[in-house]
Amino acid sequence: MSLVDTVCIGQFASTAELAALGPNTLIFNFFTYVMTALCIATVTVVAEKLRQDNIKQAGRALSGSLFVAAAIGCLVTAVLQLFGRPIMLATGCAPAILQPALTYLRIRAWAAPAVLLLMVAQSGLLAQKDSFTPLLGVLVQCGLNVAGDIALITYYGQGVAGAAWATALSQYVGAAGLLWALQRTGKAPLALAWPQRDDLAQLSASCGPLTLAYLLRNSCYLLLQDLRGLAATMGPATVIYLCKNTCYLMLQGAATALTPLLVAAHQPVWVVWNLFAFCHTPLEQAALAFLPAAADRREAIETTKVLLAVGVSVGVATALGASGIPTLRPQLFSTDAALWPVMRSVAPQGFLAMLLTGIDVAANGILMANKDLHYIARAMAINLAVLAAYLALASKWSGWSLGGVWWGLVLFFGMRALQSTARLALTVFNDKHRAYGNLRTA
Repeated sequence: MSLVDTVCIGQFASTAELAALGPNTLIFNFFTYVMTALCIATVTVVAEKLRQDNIKQAGRALSGSLFVAAAIGCLVTAVLQLFGRPIMLATGCAPAILQPALTYLRIRAWAAPAVLLLMVAQSGLLAQKDSFTPLLGVLVQCGLNVAGDIALITYYGQGVAGAAWATALSQYVGAAGLLWALQRTGKAPLALAWPQRDDLAQLSASCGPLTLAYLLRNSCYLLLQDLRGLAATMGPATVIYLCKNTCYLMLQGAATALTPLLVAAHQPVWVVWNLFAFCHTPLEQAALAFLPAAADRREAIETTKVLLAVGVSVGVATALGASGIPTLRPQLFSTDAALWPVMRSVAPQGFLAMLLTGIDVAANGILMANKDLHYIARAMAINLAVLAAYLALASKWSGWSLGGVWWGLVLFFGMRALQSTARLALTVFNDKHRAYGNLRTA
């Protein structure tokens, strides 16, 4: 959705409005990425219940996840509407683009419940090994967004407001479609009725003091008893995604604090990079869906090797796309020629970071499937500290600019890839270690 908005704004609106999308991308990506913890937990729990042929509990767990998603989505909408201006200023948004940035933020905020419902519904379908329906939903949603952007921006001259309305409406349509698909064709029937008191239990304290866990425990302090496994999985997963997305927040914040010209150049390159980065997500979800279902350790090891090979291959392909498109065709994203050299200048960093992402996502998915979440959480906390130190020191250099921000991205994914692959070598591929210990030996 962000890519569609970026292209249409870049082609048919001003450079200032294109720059205004930068801090908004930071804000909306942050809250959706953090909620990826709920999506991963949903895939894990629902897939496990289905593997055990416990259809009723799978449906109740999925229903509980949707309930949590809707509740958090409404809270996000309220926070962004009430505190939109201070949040926007906290990103380092330049005064010249503050007003269009706030306009976009407040309109898009109304779609927060739809976004989170959409994410959890996709996870529920993937847990049922249905990848076609989410793909169809994304295609329909993108088509509606493109049509809305063209109509509202090109013909009615609504600028960032038109882009925000088109995106929000397409997200509600997408969420409604996937919920209908879950109810009508899903293997895990939804229990859409309000949960009964005797079916509820307090959310596990494994989420600790994390903000998201605190919200779930106190705002929705009673959940379906079937969601205890979901909460236990969400604890370390929430740490992982909070740390990871705090790193994204710092990188985007460093870019947003630059001049409007550099922010406008950064926005399309960042959005394209993120689009290709999402191409790796199925590797993580495939590991969570297929490795626990492996018949024995031997099959699990072979599946692990396939996932790593695919991760490297997808990493190379997406790296070429993420760096090649802004380099060869920058005019697709903006008619302002002053932005093009800046967009091309960060292509090498984008290539390296994307290549490392493919390796890391595949390896992390395997570690998650092996329930090694605490290691990933500790490693991510280390990455957060190192990246914060890099940005604090490097930003003081006289030559600091957009290229330095993108080298920070390379540093982040380089550390992640090294940590995850080293852990695989020491655990999964080590015969003395009890990785996949729940599986029998072939």
